[in-house]
Amino acid sequence: MPPPEVCREIIEHAGRAVRNSSSEAPGQRHIHLMALDQIVSAYFHLGEYKRAEETAKQALEIDPDYLDPMFQLGHVYAASRDFARAIKAYEKYIAAADDYNPGNETTSFILIHSHDQAAAYFSLGLIHEEMKMDEKAELYFKRVLEYKSNHLDIYTHLAVLRFRQGDYDGAESYAERQLSSDRSDLTAHVLLAKIKQRAGQAVSSRKHCL
Repeated sequence: MPPPEVCREIIEHAGRAVRNSSSEAPGQRHIHLMALDQIVSAYFHLGEYKRAEETAKQALEIDPDYLDPMFQLGHVYAASRDFARAIKAYEKYIAAADDYNPGNETTSFILIHSHDQAAAYFSLGLIHEEMKMDEKAELYFKRVLEYKSNHLDIYTHLAVLRFRQGDYDGAESYAERQLSSDRSDLTAHVLLAKIKQRAGQAVSSRKHCL
């Protein structure tokens, strides 16, 4: 996360680029839109979610298919805990990203989120996990794996959900999978310690507590 002073500088310089460019001029359209998207990101990191939302919508009014602000709107709404709108924003982004064909692009974008469906599905999983809708959360987390097999701590989240459902074998499998790529994942270690303890494997349980 960039420090606040850097975010303010981004807003200042990107704002100047917006003012000095036109979305109607073919040679300036991509500059104008990408500058708006940079402002969205800066406001988001500053926690100024309303301004981030307004700027993202400004970019999408110019180009409704612009994937980057579409994706960022999901993060903005999720951070604002407006989960209903976050879900819609992420689902809209996923559909657009699935259909995106760079060969049909007419604007010279440098896209950051052209194929970030895994992150969008992960965010949807987190939202439903927060809402205690475990079955839906698990479905979304599993969709992440269709795009990326090692996205962040995806297997830990799946392990937690399996553990809550009483599927200790499934939870153990997911936790072990997480630790195969990140031995420092404390949640995975705690889950495995609990699972081994339940199975009467005290020695194995203690290994995950060290």
